[in-house]
Order: sequence, then structure tokens, then C-alpha cells
Amino acid sequence: MMVVLGIDIDGTLANSVSPVVESLNISLGTSIMISNVRNYYLTKVFHGVSHEEVLRRFSDAWADWEDMALVDNSIPRIMDMLSERFKICITTASVGNGKNIQAWLEMNKIHFDEYIQVSHPDEKSEQEVDIFIDDFHKVAEMAVSSGKRAILLKQPWNADFLEKNQDRRIMEAHSWDSIERILRFL
Repeated sequence: MMVVLGIDIDGTLANSVSPVVESLNISLGTSIMISNVRNYYLTKVFHGVSHEEVLRRFSDAWADWEDMALVDNSIPRIMDMLSERFKICITTASVGNGKNIQAWLEMNKIHFDEYIQVSHPDEKSEQEVDIFIDDFHKVAEMAVSSGKRAILLKQPWNADFLEKNQDRRIMEAHSWDSIERILRFL
């Protein structure tokens, strides 16, 4: 039986955070750079912005899916290699339209075997996945608490967590090349 990888979309495959931060900066008259987004919850970065507003901005970003950038240009190549050894399950809690996300995956030639869109990140760890690849440290923590492993793709919003992390079941990756190296030795 193949090991199943549960791979996140926002902040892991798709650089959807940048257009959201840019949109919030424009409407609020701020100039917060991605490198200064030190919290996964943008409501704690952009004070006075509601959770619903942040979700709306992500939804708007996915409406322009054809302009959405990859987090790392090597992703299609690496996903092809991983698909030879693993079952690939896109496991996302994105508020983006599922058809747009899947069209984006296809446009970028990102291979996957299954697509699961849950309503909340907490639901990810309930999926039939062996190893999660995500940018949200809470997903990684929930995965290991349910007996699974996680690879956390380093982003500014999880850097503080990774600096303190002592759990060897949560592995740190600085790029998609490092994700591939980690998985090669598992």
C-alpha cells in the first residue's frame, strides 16, 4: 500500500497569501511585507480586519486563479517525482472555489490522485493521510497528535513555531527541494 501525502494549497503550493496581503495593504493604506507576516492569522497582522474579510480576500484571490503564482517553481517537477512513490491527496481548507483550485493545479501541471476540500483546517488530520505537507503549524500539530507525520514548509508565519519545535515528527522544509529530500529518506 502506498503512503499517502496530504498536501495543502494556500501557502504550500499556491502563493495565495501575497495577493491577499497586497489587497489588504491597498485598502488599509499599509505596507506590510510578506516577510513581516509573522502570524498565520492575518487578523492579528492587519488589526481591525475581520476573519470574514480575510476569507473574502482569499476567495477573491482564487477568482483570479490564472494569475496565482506557485510558491516554488520546482513544484510541478517534484510532484511528478513524488507521484511515482506516493499517493498524492490535495488536502485543503481553502475558501477558494474548488473548481478554480483544481483548474490551477491542472494549469500548473501538478499531479494529484485525490482532492479533498474541508471547511476547517482541524478536519485535515481526520483524512486518510500518512504525511501532511502544510504551512500551518496547527495542522502539523494535529497530524502528529493523531499518529501521523508532518512536513512544515517554512514561511514567515510559522518561523517562530519552527524555531521552538522539538517534535521530530514535524519536519522542517525550507523549499520544495528539501521536501523531496526529506521524503526520499522516509
